[in-house]
Amino acid sequence: MAQELQELEEITSQSANYEYGIYYYYIEKGEGANDDTMEQFTLAVRGGLRVPQEYEQDARCQVLGNRRAFKDNMFWLYPAMIVPDRMGSDTGSLVNIVRQGVVIRSNEEGVLWFIGGCAPRYWRSGKYYIFQGGTQLGYSTSNIKVGGGTRINAKALEKYAVSLNENYMQICIIPVLLKPNLQWKDPTYYTLTSNTNYQESVNQLVLPSAIPQLLTYQPKLNDLAIYQINNFKYTKEGHTYLSKSVSTHLIELSSKFPYPYPGLYTAGLVSPNYPSQLFLGLMRVVVINFPKFSPFYSTKNLLYPDFYNFLASPSFMLNDMSIGSVLYLGKYSPSNPDMCSNYGVLGLVSGITSFVVNIGGQIISDRGLLSQPPPDDFKWGFYILAVMKVPDASNIDGFIDGLGQREAVNIVLGSVRSARRAVGSLVASGVLAGIAFAAVMAVEDWESEEQIVSDSKKYVEKLNRVYNEVLNFINSCIESQPNLTRNEKIMYAQQVQEYLNGLMYDVDAEESEDDIISFLEDELSLYLENQGISC
Repeated sequence: MAQELQELEEITSQSANYEYGIYYYYIEKGEGANDDTMEQFTLAVRGGLRVPQEYEQDARCQVLGNRRAFKDNMFWLYPAMIVPDRMGSDTGSLVNIVRQGVVIRSNEEGVLWFIGGCAPRYWRSGKYYIFQGGTQLGYSTSNIKVGGGTRINAKALEKYAVSLNENYMQICIIPVLLKPNLQWKDPTYYTLTSNTNYQESVNQLVLPSAIPQLLTYQPKLNDLAIYQINNFKYTKEGHTYLSKSVSTHLIELSSKFPYPYPGLYTAGLVSPNYPSQLFLGLMRVVVINFPKFSPFYSTKNLLYPDFYNFLASPSFMLNDMSIGSVLYLGKYSPSNPDMCSNYGVLGLVSGITSFVVNIGGQIISDRGLLSQPPPDDFKWGFYILAVMKVPDASNIDGFIDGLGQREAVNIVLGSVRSARRAVGSLVASGVLAGIAFAAVMAVEDWESEEQIVSDSKKYVEKLNRVYNEVLNFINSCIESQPNLTRNEKIMYAQQVQEYLNGLMYDVDAEESEDDIISFLEDELSLYLENQGISC
């Protein structure tokens, strides 16, 4: 423990130097980002600066908050990722379609809000998959747990597109259908003290000493974009779809802790058109020789999973896939018992307002670089990110209106409500609740309750056949156990049927019957095996 604390103190000192270096060179001195200033910066942050005490204090709280979040697997702090099932045929890579954000509860039963990056230019109407903390909101494979999903049609995409700005506002608020009885955990919001709320806390930020972390899956997403550059999509009946292998990678990645980028937050308007009630400030990020030159670098697995340490430096280049990613802040707060605020969400990256990068010795600021995988000869990057406040269930309407997305949200919300009513209608007609939910989730379009119920019938029939076959299989297994009494067989049969009822929510009704049966039988066999019964 003592050795860990010592290393965390070293990281704290490095972090304070790094973030104060950003302030000193690129704000106080007003230097432009070029090879000369980057060289001065890299030399200075290794001990050549006199860092004010408040930077040391804030950096310590930031590092300790990061350590607790990573060590205790606080999955509710992880960014969400969103990707469409269908995309434009001219989509060049995953950089064009993957975005990040947060998912929060709403005041309406069965509805969540995704607030994060969006890409109507490349997205197409249909299903959308959202991954957060190892949970998937949407279907793509049958062997993972699913929490719900959403649909966005062409009209809604058009409305979202009108509300966006390339440089500073690329955030969409998207309603999501939540699986019944799934308890969703919202991310922790930054609060300075126990007596202040989020809004009061962000209003009290003392500048320029706010040094949040940008938590993002950017490095692994860059690697994935390169790895699947030739097979991330496929064409069927004239439409371009997401390869299922991408979803497998994203659900796995979403269960891992994101990578923390150091940066400096300051106030300042990016545009008079940016809704003032939503705008939080600017985040300056310097990426150079990561991961080893990052102040958070450690070989002891202290602040992030060690697989990030084995990625090449170009993987850390920021691009459009970090739109919607989360800024987390832990700040010195002497009124709290541990002298620190909580480690919570400060804001979301709403756009990359400007940037300069060194690619193969050339200083470039071409925005086209933000929409493609990183070049192999990336040297360093300086980014200014626009940061938006984060809504909660009580003030989401103000954010929707502030973004000019009321029409788009209403279209998607109408679809989600229709799907929820369709589930209720099927259950009322005698369909098992899990089968009703899975059948509705398989329907391509959610236009009206009647249409969804009609289109789901083929899936209901299919899942009923699957359910009965699996139940017969498992009951036969229980009945064949020679060492169980009649009462024990009845008890286990009841327990396994209840478990199967719950599993039906999670299956992908579009998969083949054989695949669904295999998945369910494996799950139920494992369940019984844990009870000492082998099938």
